[in-house]
Amino acid sequence: MPLSHTSFGAFHLTFLALALGPATASAASSHARSTAPSAPKTCTKAPVEIVAGSESTKIALAKCDGSAVPASVAQLSALARPAAATKTHKLDARVAERLEVVAEHFRKEGQVPRFVLVPGNKPRTSGSMHASGRAIDFRIDGVPNEEVVAFCKTLTDTGCGFYPTAGFVHIDVRDQGVGHVAWIDISKLGDAPKYVSSWPAAGDATVHAKADAHAAAEKKTATAPAVATPAAVVAAADEPKLPPLPAAAQFAPLEATKPEAKAEEAPKEVAAADSTTAPAKEPSAKDSKDSAAADPKAAAPKTPSKKDARKARRRHHRRATEPTHPTEQNPS
Repeated sequence: MPLSHTSFGAFHLTFLALALGPATASAASSHARSTAPSAPKTCTKAPVEIVAGSESTKIALAKCDGSAVPASVAQLSALARPAAATKTHKLDARVAERLEVVAEHFRKEGQVPRFVLVPGNKPRTSGSMHASGRAIDFRIDGVPNEEVVAFCKTLTDTGCGFYPTAGFVHIDVRDQGVGHVAWIDISKLGDAPKYVSSWPAAGDATVHAKADAHAAAEKKTATAPAVATPAAVVAAADEPKLPPLPAAAQFAPLEATKPEAKAEEAPKEVAAADSTTAPAKEPSAKDSKDSAAADPKAAAPKTPSKKDARKARRRHHRRATEPTHPTEQNPS
């Protein structure tokens, strides 16, 4: 049966509708999207750099109103995970907010604050701040840890830990109204805690100053040109030094030694010896006549021989040098 003109027209319209329907719907959808108002862009604060080992990223931690950016919290949690952890432990959003406050305080114009994380420092026991995702350990490049801790103590409901030996700062978030808690732990990285009340400890400042002065002197000596030292000076430096005399001995006069006393007494002894060996008194003329009359041979003068003279001299010398007995000097 041949098709009528009316039937052919209806078929043609149906075909055109089916062919042009998808294109018309797509164009309408595109027009609706283009005319719909776009979502406002989130206002965020200036970014910071987060470094953890070989990983690093630059992220904006907080929005302009101070609240944490959810995507940044997720990235920070991944970087702060322990080195051996296979799963990411999500941090409390308030940790990111505290880091943003610290970053704003130490930010320098034209520079991005660089936070170096210290992941997995302490064992994360159940119930600890790290285990609950409320703490983070870090240091800021170019900022002394002492200054970071000092500023941390001004934050409310915040825990501030100073680890001078390990070289980082701990920040955690506390419940509202708790206030802030601070401590100093001088243990090495990974060791058991060793808390002290102050740093440096009492007396350590002097010791450190002396150590620094000693190190500077050694460095100066090492860089100075070598100078030849006389052997006599080296020997004198090696000899042990005698201890100083007591104060009484320094002012009291020293007694004369015994040899000097003997030397002073020597002239007296010689004089005594000379007196004992002095020649006898010469006889008078009357005594000579009497002796001559009694013994004619004795009256004749006798000339001493050379041998007798030598013996007499030796005998005289021997008597002069013989010591005088103490009783002769002091009979009493």
